[in-house]
Amino acid sequence: MENLDIVRNPDAHRFEMLLDGERIGVIDYTQDDCVVTMTHTEISDDHSGKGFAARLVQAALADVRDSGEQVVPDCAYVRKYIGKHPEWRDLVAQGQNA
Repeated sequence: MENLDIVRNPDAHRFEMLLDGERIGVIDYTQDDCVVTMTHTEISDDHSGKGFAARLVQAALADVRDSGEQVVPDCAYVRKYIGKHPEWRDLVAQGQNA
């Protein structure tokens, strides 16, 4: 059984995915008040193609929702994910596309 954690690291401005303590993925972001602009999603080559990116985005969006924030999906992967999962569209900041 894998030991997978997804944490928000505000000092580094990223969400981090840790597998058995090793960082295998990140979503970089900027923040302006209550708007989180997700700029880049990356999963290490050793772990790509295994669904980790989707799990990371889902957890990051859940964190944004729980924090009462909105999101700007500048990252193409995040934008595509929200487009395929309409339950997250309410998080997209007004005037932004998902």
